Amino acid sequence: MSSYNLVNGPNTAQNYDLLTTILRKEWGFQGFVMSDWFGGRNAVDMVRAGNNLQMPGMPNQKVAILEAVKTGKLDEKILDQSVTEMLGIIVQSPHFQRI
Repeated sequence: MSSYNLVNGPNTAQNYDLLTTILRKEWGFQGFVMSDWFGGRNAVDMVRAGNNLQMPGMPNQKVAILEAVKTGKLDEKILDQSVTEMLGIIVQSPHFQRI
């Protein structure tokens, strides 16, 4: 979970260096990252940084992300990667596997 804290400038929820460079690339984390409730200020930057789930999931966040993809401000591949990481965890869940 990313937090409210500012680390070297941006909120941790919007900090690519923390969520992608360190957490995923250096430490090999393969799960998904969720924000603390209202833990970031910019939904698009949160996706770019490596945040997969934005809490509490406000409608304006969805609109901002979709608009950014439509206008080319957010590469669709980045959004696809975020969704892939979430689905990777979901398909492993006992509920999904009907265990």
